[in-house]
Amino acid sequence: MTHLQKSKVYRGGRTARNWTYGTGVISVKGDNDCLSIGFDLDSKGGGITQVLTQINSADFDKIVQEMMRSNKHEALRIMSSAIAEHHS
Repeated sequence: MTHLQKSKVYRGGRTARNWTYGTGVISVKGDNDCLSIGFDLDSKGGGITQVLTQINSADFDKIVQEMMRSNKHEALRIMSSAIAEHHS
């Protein structure tokens, strides 16, 4: 797995007024036709809760569209670099 260096997880309850910091230790891995994003959070009652989100490749287009809305220049730069790296 690759660790995301600049990303963060926040948590909040449905009725919470604010999001609170959860962790900055986030891993991502592409495998088996999906992108897996995982992290651990301290549990309210003690212990650790592990969270794993799996994004199926059928949803990659939605992720790319949101990346373009967030920062078009950076998204295009990274995607162009990835295409060049994996095309050969």
